[in-house]
Amino acid sequence: MPKYPWIQFFSGDWLKDPSVSKCSPATRGIWIDFLCVMHESDRSGVITGTREQLARLGRCSAVEIAHAIEELKCTTAADVTDRNGVVTLVNRRMNREFKQRNNSGLRQSKFRGKETCNARVTPHKSEVINQKSKSKEPPRAPEGDWNQFCRMKGEICVLMNRPSARLNYLEESSLTEIARRVESESELKELIAFKTKPESYFPESIESLVTNWDKTLDRARNYETNRRTNTKGNDRNSGTYNDGTGSDGLKAKVR
Repeated sequence: MPKYPWIQFFSGDWLKDPSVSKCSPATRGIWIDFLCVMHESDRSGVITGTREQLARLGRCSAVEIAHAIEELKCTTAADVTDRNGVVTLVNRRMNREFKQRNNSGLRQSKFRGKETCNARVTPHKSEVINQKSKSKEPPRAPEGDWNQFCRMKGEICVLMNRPSARLNYLEESSLTEIARRVESESELKELIAFKTKPESYFPESIESLVTNWDKTLDRARNYETNRRTNTKGNDRNSGTYNDGTGSDGLKAKVR
């Protein structure tokens, strides 16, 4: 997707939007900065981060960003989600156009991938049905799972110190499958807690985390058991293990 040095801004829509007009001048200034950041990243209309990170992106103080987030939520000027200290702001118009571009590009790539060339871009319904079984494109999150995908992406980016990161092909397809799980939220909470443990051997990148999700989750769930086993083994090797036969651990005195 090309990156444009300019943004398509409709001044009439900005001035006539009652939700934006209800916001204070400070909040409107922070919001327009966020729109520019969304455009500069991936034009998805979504920005995610902690309040401190959003304050830096909005070029304002922590008090001002807290007030702006509350105003944007109350006036419905933006879709606001706050979970576990991670705030996600969504511009509905930009997000809608982002989905339309992705769906259009996916449809055209499927059709042009057929053996015949120089054909019409828009196929019949029967051709679309036949192409669905042959498509090798990465799985896309259904409409119902899109919000869950965005929330998990934001929390994982913050967890891996990559706020508002743009995912590659493998990261996006793997995270899409994870977001469809029923227990995806509880699994992510387990991994967030696991990263703070000493010697947890946590993946160093988002790609490594989402492609080895189940393995990392198993390590998190078996962490305490393995740690106790390793501690007991270290005690034996250091000579501090006592089997109850004496302070030196010997069963019989050597004569």
